[in-house]
Amino acid sequence: VRLVIGVAASPEKAMAIIGAVRARLINALVTDTKTAQAILEALLPR
Repeated sequence: VRLVIGVAASPEKAMAIIGAVRARLINALVTDTKTAQAILEALLPR
C-alpha cells in the first residue's frame, strides 16, 4: 500500500478534500481543526 499524504487547510476546500479521498488520490491528510470540522459537518447526517 502506497502512502499518499494530502496537505490542505481551509474550510472552503472541504468538498475538494472529500473528493480526493473518495477518488483514492490520497489516503492520509494533514489539515487544521477548522477544515477537519468542515469535513465532518459535510459527511455526517444532521
